[in-house]
Amino acid sequence: MDASYLRFLRTGDLASWRQCLLEATEQARGPNPDARQLAQRMSIATYVAWLGALSEGGARDGDTTRLLHRCADEIGAAFLRDPSADTTYATAVVLASFGYSRSAERLLAPTVNATPPVDVESIWASDWRSNYRRYLERALQGPSDVDA
Repeated sequence: MDASYLRFLRTGDLASWRQCLLEATEQARGPNPDARQLAQRMSIATYVAWLGALSEGGARDGDTTRLLHRCADEIGAAFLRDPSADTTYATAVVLASFGYSRSAERLLAPTVNATPPVDVESIWASDWRSNYRRYLERALQGPSDVDA
């Protein structure tokens, strides 16, 4: 576990979390960042966005929102390079971060009915943002599965 993520887990204030996010972003730089580091950075960014919105009158910080989307893009690229257990886990973090926690649980469920890799690949095809809804409707039995 990276030091920045461990410090994030041990603190609970926005300033500390923002510092952890900066450090995690630096650690994940490079042509092929580690999927676990990307998932950790996505987790930190999600919590920074959440606590920032609560602390700052409900407004989401634009920089954090852009970083969330960049993290998701990088996780998608990592999955396309190497569809492994680590990149599948990172994909589940993306799903949970964007409000699809039940879908993330299904993706990680160790059952015969778990989402097959070809369905996960459909999330990351060309433009992940426009593929989310189609993926959820087709693979997870429609919009009723989407968490509110």
